[in-house]
Amino acid sequence: MTKNKTRILIILLALCLFSCQKQPDNSIGNNKEVQSVQLILEGYNSDETDTKTTYESISGGFIFNWAAGDVVGIITAEGNQLKFPIRSEYYGQSHAEFDGRGFALVSGEEYYSYYPFIPDYDINLTAVPISYEGQYQTGNDDATKLGAYAYCLASGSAPSQGTLVFSYKNVGSPHIYRVPCLAASYTKLTLTAPDSRFVINGTLDLTAETVEELIAITPVSHSPEMQLDLINTSMSEPGRLTCRLMVPPVDLSDGILRLTLTMADGSSIIASVPGRDCPANTRRTSNALTAVYPGEQTIASDGGDIVIKLIKTAESNAVTITSVSPWLSQKSSSIEGLVTTYVFTASENTGEARLGEISFTETETGMINTVKINQGKAGTIIGIGSWDSENHQGTAN
Repeated sequence: MTKNKTRILIILLALCLFSCQKQPDNSIGNNKEVQSVQLILEGYNSDETDTKTTYESISGGFIFNWAAGDVVGIITAEGNQLKFPIRSEYYGQSHAEFDGRGFALVSGEEYYSYYPFIPDYDINLTAVPISYEGQYQTGNDDATKLGAYAYCLASGSAPSQGTLVFSYKNVGSPHIYRVPCLAASYTKLTLTAPDSRFVINGTLDLTAETVEELIAITPVSHSPEMQLDLINTSMSEPGRLTCRLMVPPVDLSDGILRLTLTMADGSSIIASVPGRDCPANTRRTSNALTAVYPGEQTIASDGGDIVIKLIKTAESNAVTITSVSPWLSQKSSSIEGLVTTYVFTASENTGEARLGEISFTETETGMINTVKINQGKAGTIIGIGSWDSENHQGTAN
């Protein structure tokens, strides 16, 4: 009887101790999984109404929507990274959502996110790498490749009521350049600034406390040029080629931006547009009114004719020849549509090699496009040129 009483007493004490312990908290806490993750893209400010891969028009600007192949990275405060592919039901939308439980996200933790995803699971939160190299488009006016360079990020987000929300801030500046051109095939567009202002490679700090600091690029390398490769891009007649690329935030308002369209044969069309301030999260559009072809020519020391084509976007685009080197003289001109063909004559060179220039100035904008003429030193023979009707160039025989 005494043994049974002892057993009962032990059981009662155990039950009492268990009931007095703190029970699990079913409210939001560090051990509760996140129920959903929401990803929201920010709209870009714009200098005109126009529409990452697909466009959606919005009042006063535009937005890049999620598209096939898009993947975001979500990082913990310790620097561990998760990969979130955008599901197909959100393609063409600025919003995407996930069931966070499948990714082992928990409430109470702080998370950071960025796009596009970088496959480095030990990524440095304070130095997420970005690069504006390798941009390309296929055909005329192609925006589908911009998404890979539409860097955006969201920092310091903690779940609330089981939901983790990332509202992304845009880093770069989407640009559109429209350049007058001839009927030809083109391989690249090069933007040239007055000095090395373009940040080609850099890093971003996801732990920054303000939006301004969050989207500020820490430069790794600069360049005076940015390049857009053109794939399967050709014009069947003279017109305007539209090129789109992402540009890092840069202020070009005190200079001129030179545009060079390179043809498949290596020759080039050149144009100029006024420089502008291009802050983050702001799209810019630049329309060149005129262009000249070719941008540079070489002629033998005994002189001869030089052919230059001036391409306009409208008959009203008045242009004046404002500068011609003394050893060059205009011989003739003819107009066909919006293309004016000029023939200049170079005199014989009896001395060292020399560089000449012929400058065309737009009356409306004051933009100057200058063709460079290289003439060999006395006795140099280049050959007799033949005209390539497809790519409009003189070739040496």
